[in-house]
Formats: sequence, structure tokens, C-alpha cells
Amino acid sequence: MNLKKTLLASCAVAIAVTSCKEPAKDYPGLDMTAMDTSVSPKDDFYRYVNGKWIDSTEIPADQTVWGGGFNKLRKDTDADMLAILDKAMNDKNLDQSSDQAKAVFVYQSIMDTEARDKAGYEPLLPYLEQIEAINSVDEIPALLAELSSKGLRGFYGFGVGPDAQNTDINVAQMGPGALGMQREYYVDLDDADNVEKLAAYEKHVARMLTLTGTDAAQAANDAKTIIAIETQMAQPRLDKVARRNPQLSYNPMSLDEFKTLVPSIDWDEYFEKLEVKDFDRIIVSQPAYMTALNNMWDNSNLDAMKTYMRWTMVDAAATMLSTELEDANWDFYSKTMRGAKEQRPKDERALGTVNGTLGEALGQLYVSEKFPAEAKAKAKEMIEYVKKAYEVRINGLAWMSPETKVKAIEKLNGMTIKIGYPDQWKDYSEMEIKKSCKRRYFI
Repeated sequence: MNLKKTLLASCAVAIAVTSCKEPAKDYPGLDMTAMDTSVSPKDDFYRYVNGKWIDSTEIPADQTVWGGGFNKLRKDTDADMLAILDKAMNDKNLDQSSDQAKAVFVYQSIMDTEARDKAGYEPLLPYLEQIEAINSVDEIPALLAELSSKGLRGFYGFGVGPDAQNTDINVAQMGPGALGMQREYYVDLDDADNVEKLAAYEKHVARMLTLTGTDAAQAANDAKTIIAIETQMAQPRLDKVARRNPQLSYNPMSLDEFKTLVPSIDWDEYFEKLEVKDFDRIIVSQPAYMTALNNMWDNSNLDAMKTYMRWTMVDAAATMLSTELEDANWDFYSKTMRGAKEQRPKDERALGTVNGTLGEALGQLYVSEKFPAEAKAKAKEMIEYVKKAYEVRINGLAWMSPETKVKAIEKLNGMTIKIGYPDQWKDYSEMEIKKSCKRRYFI
């Protein structure tokens, strides 16, 4: 079961594309009716621009932030996408082996709450059993590598991405592991709100564990264990001020130096299991955290570490299992932590899940209806004219030296232009969707 893939592709099309097949929605660049011109812009510019809109607008009950721009655009785009999904579900000519068909099936699976409730947390059991079978901390890295695509969040996060100081190359990157809340809730306990939220989180963890088969007394004890281990993981992290400094998170080192920094973990086995090879350089975002992790990596902590790992599986899968688990997850993360009053409609939540698992397959359905190739070509042509205009303006700047102009134009021409959707779609052919006549969850 692919519980949570962190594909940042949210419908591969941007929120504000214009359809060439139907009249464009009217989104004014400047809404004069939102302004409160009774206020001097010299005294309160924000109120001057937005005052009437603020006075007349209520945040929808299922939202925690709202604006007249991107939030409304997202809402409208979701409505369009749901209509497209409905059309695809009834399309007898849709290739059932295609990525788009997989997106449709995942959507139907999430919408089928009767089947989800019947399955309960059973889809998780094989993975929870794998965690329970661990007999030594030495076995953890291989399992983290194996189950990372299934939703298992671990004690560290590995990925590959552009080098922050040389974006022409991709580089291995290592960061801290997953926490249920931000660092400050665990360590800044002079703040009464943090104390209250941490206590609420502990109750939430116990509730979720109870809903996945742990008896209430054991769930309460496990929740305390999870809070304790997440606190250990939170303390050595950079605080929120330090995290804003990109230089502090850029710590390149050789692979041998990294292994020396964290010798308790068998990194060769971990990378081999991930099928990551032939690299000798890694960017470590928080070396102090990795040092603390090395000290924690001991069999005396094995039971606590397994309890934490089981929790990350439950937490990652919550929105895709039974509605009882989904509601409990919303109750804490959206209602308690963010102030939402109602859940978003079921179809919008299901759409969000599809976006997180097969975002670009969903995007292909969208662009076929809303953003055809000729629209992309027209937008690209327009952007090329904008770049030429910038070049003319740069060359006309009296205050810029000739050498700087050359560099500026070089940077301008080095821009990667991304319009609407990728030139090469992501291939989901290796993602297997298993159907069941009785239970329509996906694996």
C-alpha cells in the first residue's frame, strides 16, 4: 500500500492556467471593490488595499486561511478536476492500464468509505509486523529503506536534489527524521500553548494507537514513549531562527566523513537497499542532530524506537484507512492545531490524496481538458518576449557595468522556464494498483 509518497506534484498544472476550450473565469488583477479608501494608505496600506474585503469575507468553516486569490483559484481548480475525474470514471475508452486510470481508481478507492471501514487498519498489519520482528537496531536501516515508500518515516531523511551552491548538479542530502509536530512544541515548554498542544498530541497518539488495535492502557504508555523519543529527536535540531539561515543547513562532506560522523548506523546496507550508489559527497543539513542520533542508536532503546516506527506508519496512513481514523486525524491536526471547524468535503480530500500519489497522472487528465499544447506554446512565446524585454532593459541600465550586464544576461538566459506541465510526464508504470472485489483499498 503506497501510503504517502511525497511527490510535490500537486496536479502538475499550476493553479492559474487558462482554458482554451471554454471562456476563462474572471479573475481581476486588482479588485477595487476590496479597497477601503476611507483609510489613508500612508497610515495603513494593508487596510487601504483589503479593508472592505476583510469586513465582508468569512473564512470558510473547512479552511484555516482564506484569500481572494490563490485559495479561491485552488477551490475552483479542484471543482474542475473533480468534474474531469467524474468524466474519466464514465469514459469507456479510458485505457485501464494507463497512469490516468490508476489515478481514477485511487480516487474511487478513497471515496469508497464503506470498503475502507470494512478493511479498518488491516492494510497496515504486514508493515507493523515487519517492525515488530526487528531484533536489533542493526536491522532498522534496511527496513527504513524498504518501507520508506510505504509511509514509514524514520530517524533520518535521505534524498537527492540540486546542490544549493551549484544547481547544475544533484547531490545526496541527509536531514533529521520525522516529528509529529514542530520542534518548538517539544522544547519550548515555557510557552503555555506549547505545553497544552504537546499534551493534546500525546492524547491524540494514544487515541490513534487504540483505534489500530492497541489496548487503552498500553496505548497511553506507548504515547508517552513516543513523546519521549520525539523529544530526544527534537532537542538537537536547529531552532526556528537558525533554520532560516541556509548556510547553517549546508554542510557538505565526503561519504567517509559522514560515516565517521554516524558510525553506529550501517550506511552501506541502507544505501544498497535504496539502490543508491556511485556517490562520494553528501550534504548534511544538521550534523548536531546526526551526532545525537548516533548516541541514541543502541539496543537499549530498541523497544522505544520500534514503538515510534509503528506510530509513524499509523500516522502516515490515517487519512487513507477507516473514516474513524481519518476523522481522528483531522480532529487533532486540523481542528486542534489549526482551528478548522469542519472537514473539507470528502471528494476534495480524496482528490488531495490522488495529488499526493499520482499527481502528474491527474495532471494529464487536467491538461487534456484545460490546457492544450497550443496554449502552452503561446505562453512560452510570450515568456520569450518578456525575456527579450528584460535583456533590452538590462543593456540600457546606466548604473550597471558592462561586466555585470554580461553576467545578468547570462543568468537571464540560464533560467529554466516551466509552463503549466512538464515536457516529460512522470511514469507510474511501476506503481501497482491491486483491486479487491470486497475491499477497494490500493496497495
